[in-house]
Amino acid sequence: MAERRFFFVCGAPKSGTTWLQRVLDAHPQVQCSGEGHFIERFATPLAKVVRDYQNHMSLVAGRVYEGKPYYPPLEQSDFDRLVRGFITDRR
Repeated sequence: MAERRFFFVCGAPKSGTTWLQRVLDAHPQVQCSGEGHFIERFATPLAKVVRDYQNHMSLVAGRVYEGKPYYPPLEQSDFDRLVRGFITDRR
């Protein structure tokens, strides 16, 4: 991954993003794999799961473990690593 560089093309529907993807993909040193819908189909639902998990673990810590969580909460860096791994592993 150290040699790979990532970029994202974003735009509104019918704004030319598919055309741009095909133009970029025609370059021999660029690979555009198409629309991933990473944000709305993966990152946003995952963020809700993480929030629900955090809330549940906080509730359990308060009721069962006298306010001391048994597991540390997920940090933003943990979430970022999950999303980044999901995106970079798609090939």
